[in-house]
Amino acid sequence: MTFPLNLPSLVVPPIIPLAVANEDLGTGLTALGKKVEENTRAASYYEGNVPEAFTSARLRRAMSRSGVKFVFNFANTPVDALTDRLEIAAVKTNSTNVTQLLVELWKVNKLDLEAPNIHRRAGEFGDAYVMVWPRDDMPPIPEDGDDPASLGPDDVGIYYNSSDTVRLFYRTENPLKKSHAIKRWQLEGKRWRVDLLYPHWIERYISKPDTKGARAEDYERYIIDFEFDELTGEEYPIWPVENPYGEVPVFHFRNDRPYGQPEHKGFYGPQDAINKLIISHMAGVDYQSFPQRYALLEADKDSSEAADVDEDEFTFRIDGEDGTSTTGTRDGEGRSQFSSDPGSLWYMTGVKGVGQFEIADPDVFLKPMERYLRFGAQICTTPLRMFDYERAQLPSGQSQSQADGPFVKKVRNRQLSYGGEWQDLFTFALRIMGIEDMEVMVLWAPPQTVDDADGWQTIGLKLAAGVPFEQVMREAGYQEDEIKTWPKPSKNPPADDNPGS
Repeated sequence: MTFPLNLPSLVVPPIIPLAVANEDLGTGLTALGKKVEENTRAASYYEGNVPEAFTSARLRRAMSRSGVKFVFNFANTPVDALTDRLEIAAVKTNSTNVTQLLVELWKVNKLDLEAPNIHRRAGEFGDAYVMVWPRDDMPPIPEDGDDPASLGPDDVGIYYNSSDTVRLFYRTENPLKKSHAIKRWQLEGKRWRVDLLYPHWIERYISKPDTKGARAEDYERYIIDFEFDELTGEEYPIWPVENPYGEVPVFHFRNDRPYGQPEHKGFYGPQDAINKLIISHMAGVDYQSFPQRYALLEADKDSSEAADVDEDEFTFRIDGEDGTSTTGTRDGEGRSQFSSDPGSLWYMTGVKGVGQFEIADPDVFLKPMERYLRFGAQICTTPLRMFDYERAQLPSGQSQSQADGPFVKKVRNRQLSYGGEWQDLFTFALRIMGIEDMEVMVLWAPPQTVDDADGWQTIGLKLAAGVPFEQVMREAGYQEDEIKTWPKPSKNPPADDNPGS
């Protein structure tokens, strides 16, 4: 069914008033703008593009002129470590034929690659969105007589959408139910397109020429289809278009409710501290290779020789940005008379000795760095060994399992959240193919399995104590499907044929 706007009210389904639509449009655009700012910061830390923070304006100027940057990024580890543990083992239903359709749907949409990317983006930004709709028309205008059951796995698209461009809203009275979604993107001609997606209809908008597309008033209805009315002999614009599936076709992967937070947000501060320590340490390395020296002149000694020395070798000057000598003050800051370049020689009034300055101990930088790394790991509930495998390796498998406990619990929490969204997503995809009321099950690879001698010894002790085999294997991290295929151990182990040996 389509929605011709000018037909008599008796044959036109209820249409949302434009004023209300504009309210949703304005709210959605504002929310997307704020999310873009948050995502920009999250991406900067994940990719290691955060500038060093300085407490001194003078140091900030000096380091910016040097153009030197050392990138030792640890902030992406909480995201990547979690994503690596979120592996979907299988998607299935109680019907073998329908399960095979899901397998084909998975392959067609390349979910072996896309699913981990969705999980990673949800961790990096806190939110990731996936749209599901028939291919090649996003969103489509349904044609009369279309049979949804005629669609197969090849006809259903599963598309990742960044939280920069998509936002899902929930009902105020029931936050578990979707209200509507907004999708905003820029066309090649620099105009903006926006879709508002509701359970039963879809509204299309396009930005007016010479507007930035940031406010609701920047948009007008986007109409590309018309319907011919045989009664009046006229064509009517189709706006909005019908959503025949009765559900907002957007699925929200998030690590919190109603909206998530970057998994590495707690590492922003430690990463800033680590960046500062690293660049300060690297600056000190120059002086370890070329120590600063000094020479003291006697009080009654003629210093003209020192003054005539080539400035490139021994200098009393301060190098400016353009290579010229400067003295005096700058922005109220006192200026030293001596060069701070590695290998420079300092002449002072009255030469009576020479020497070089002590080099900063590397531990002054490295030990605090380890502490901040530990702080970040603790804040983000990520095992320290995932940041430093050599220094943080735990002594035994059992100790490692205990230390990983909070992290494994977080992984299981994400499996519950993301797993429920995958189930809804595949159920909706089956509905597009004309398959209703089919329960979908998403099985995850275990976040942690026992694979060391200490762990298997513990399993043996549990079995000997009478703990059921299935329960022991579940606690060890193995899947139900795997456990069912394994033979249960005998309750009475075979007697030793040679007890005297």
